[in-house]
Amino acid sequence: MTTTSPQRILFAEPPPLDRYRIPERFAGCTYMLYPLPDLAQLYLMSYLEGRGHEVDLINAVLERFSRDEFLRRVADWHPDVVVLHSVILAKPTDLAVLPLLLECAPKARIFFHGPEPTRVPEEYLRAIPPQISEGRVLVFRGEPERHVADYLATGEPIGASYVRNGEICETPHSEQFVDLDNLPFTHHRHPAVQRHKRALFNPKFSVRPVATILASRGCRWRCAFCVPNSVSFARELEYVRCHPGEKPPAVFASPARVIAEFREIAEAGYRAVMVMDDQFLGGRSRTKEICDGLRSLDLQWGCLSRSDYLVDEEIVRLLSAAGCVTIDIGVETFSQPILDAIHKDLKVETIYRSISLLRRYGIEPKINIMFGTCPLEQEENICHTVDTLLDLDVHHVMFTVATPFKGTPFYEQACREGFLVDEDDAINPFRKSIVSYPHLSRERLNRLVDQAYRRFYLRPSQVWWRLRHARSLRSLLSDAWLALRLVTRR
Repeated sequence: MTTTSPQRILFAEPPPLDRYRIPERFAGCTYMLYPLPDLAQLYLMSYLEGRGHEVDLINAVLERFSRDEFLRRVADWHPDVVVLHSVILAKPTDLAVLPLLLECAPKARIFFHGPEPTRVPEEYLRAIPPQISEGRVLVFRGEPERHVADYLATGEPIGASYVRNGEICETPHSEQFVDLDNLPFTHHRHPAVQRHKRALFNPKFSVRPVATILASRGCRWRCAFCVPNSVSFARELEYVRCHPGEKPPAVFASPARVIAEFREIAEAGYRAVMVMDDQFLGGRSRTKEICDGLRSLDLQWGCLSRSDYLVDEEIVRLLSAAGCVTIDIGVETFSQPILDAIHKDLKVETIYRSISLLRRYGIEPKINIMFGTCPLEQEENICHTVDTLLDLDVHHVMFTVATPFKGTPFYEQACREGFLVDEDDAINPFRKSIVSYPHLSRERLNRLVDQAYRRFYLRPSQVWWRLRHARSLRSLLSDAWLALRLVTRR
């Protein structure tokens, strides 16, 4: 059915089934430690608003709505379409709420998108109650913007899975990815987003509220274990259907587009920005142009980066001058043989160099470490990594157990070689190992994560550093709360 008139489109995040374990939907692979906007929804929201549709957002997590209140708000808005972005940890919540949404909004269609609906669309479509008419639920696989907009305009379900005549059908993805330079970002000023912004913080920044942006999609690197952000992961999972063993091309917004969105964020009343790209720093000239454009905006910001992009002193100096105060680095281990085995394509020397340069220019490095990334790793390697961190001038480290996420090469290897011991979707990289090696059991991996957190964060020098650098009583309490959640995660 062709739809040419503007639609009322409601973007929704339902309340979680367990309020103590809230799925983090944008990173897509862990439970929420602090509020993080779901950019997969927000950019699609801006895109459809730019096509003339009326859009709104209900976030039951930030609003602290009960399920009944959430459903009442949905019904009161009288949507034509309800859009849910789903990831593996949110799947039980979304499958449980689907029949209720169909009932409370009887004229609405339900659209799913995200990595988990892309990987297993049939699980979402089989959750449709039998009395519901066909065509009311669609799964848009891979990158959704173009295909959702085109479906609303023409009724043609490209890149979608749906039920017809009692059977699950699907159409191929066009592989026409959205042009990031023409992707709107009006959501930063949308009243529904503005309503939530006071709840948005990030302990890496001394100010709030904190906005988030995504300035690229995809990653050209080949790390076997990697689960990119949910937008890029959905894109990869769909692409590999027709291109086995390949990844879709990584695309980057131009410096002008990045600077324009930063400026929009500043004008919308935010004071800090976290760039959520899996690898924000592209070519050297691009990074320099972005830094030049951000200097005058008076925003704190941070990003994610490989260490080998941070060994150029001029680049690090420019990042600092442009307001960058924190960078997440995926280190994983300080063992070169293990870095090679997991296809990190990284030299351990660059880690030391990058940390030294960041500290020199006042940028706080946050180090991400994973235990159990491959059968080659021994407990001695893990102890060496932790010992190394204790000797470095770093104050923010996150330890996780390596998790073979379904759809990654690591998962295929774990299944093939028999060290995957838990197929449950309720994964938890902070504490729950689902791999077990003959020389390094899952129980031992879990204990090693516990011990690493305690060894690193409960040292007198770390406690004293946090007390000296507390910006306010509120920030001190926030840091203490976050540390408690990490140290007592189980």
